[in-house]
Amino acid sequence: MRFGGVLLVAIAVALVLAGSARADKPKPWAEGVSAENQKKALALYDAGNKLFGDDNYKDALAQYEQALAFWKHPAVYYNAAVCLLNLDRPVEAYDDFTEAMKYGADPIGADHFNQAKNYLKALSGQVASLEVRSKYENGDVQLDGGPLLHGAGDVTRRVRAGSHQIVATADNYKPQTETVVVDPKKVNVVVIELQPLPAAKRFVRRWPVWKPWAIAGAGAVLAGVGGGATFIAYENVQNNNNFRNACINDASNNYCAGYGTSSSAADHAKYEFPAGIAALSVGGALLVTGAVMFYLNQGHMTAVTPTFDGEHAGLVISGRW
Repeated sequence: MRFGGVLLVAIAVALVLAGSARADKPKPWAEGVSAENQKKALALYDAGNKLFGDDNYKDALAQYEQALAFWKHPAVYYNAAVCLLNLDRPVEAYDDFTEAMKYGADPIGADHFNQAKNYLKALSGQVASLEVRSKYENGDVQLDGGPLLHGAGDVTRRVRAGSHQIVATADNYKPQTETVVVDPKKVNVVVIELQPLPAAKRFVRRWPVWKPWAIAGAGAVLAGVGGGATFIAYENVQNNNNFRNACINDASNNYCAGYGTSSSAADHAKYEFPAGIAALSVGGALLVTGAVMFYLNQGHMTAVTPTFDGEHAGLVISGRW
């Protein structure tokens, strides 16, 4: 279906455009726009009008869009909106007609202003407003395959009335796909509510497997060293005592000449014996500790749920020991 009226506005508005450029005091829609940019916009606008006259709406729209990059004139919005209607793009046409009416009838003329109002009234049954709200900081929401919202917040989008697909995802939650029917006569609000993923079951230990063995092994080595040192110290003391008694009873014994050396070994035993007892005690304690840790480290199946707060990741672990 063709929508007319653009050629008339093209001719009339060309004068408005040029007049705005020459005016001593720029119109509100021309404020801040340089004469050079106005000239470029007018040239592109004229090129678009010629293409429109040949029913080449797609290329005409491209010219109008380029013109809007230099000057967002309501007349250019109006002609672009009519092109969009002919290309069956009602949502964008609605937006451009709204922009065309932004400054009233002056920039496009009373007839075309009234015609824009009629177009908007007709489009109001085809275009609806959709608001989507999400509370998930690490989530994403897509509308009809395109990005709509990232993170927590809400966004309102004008869409074509009818069915639309919303896909919502977030870390640690099940993805959700929902088809919504948007009604132009209603307030359409979609609140994203995702279901958390079930907690994974994992086999969890209190400590690494090697740790109880390492502690028990260290205890065994230390207890062995302490036991050996204690035994040697005890033997030295006994030998020294026996040697001393023999010398006292038999002063003519030729071995009594070595009594001083035996006495020195006994003196060392005074330090070796308590050190050996201490090492034996600590080693024994480590052995017991390693055995207890080994028992407690048998492991259990437990629920491990990943967590993410937008900045810090971690694990929530639940289970019984």
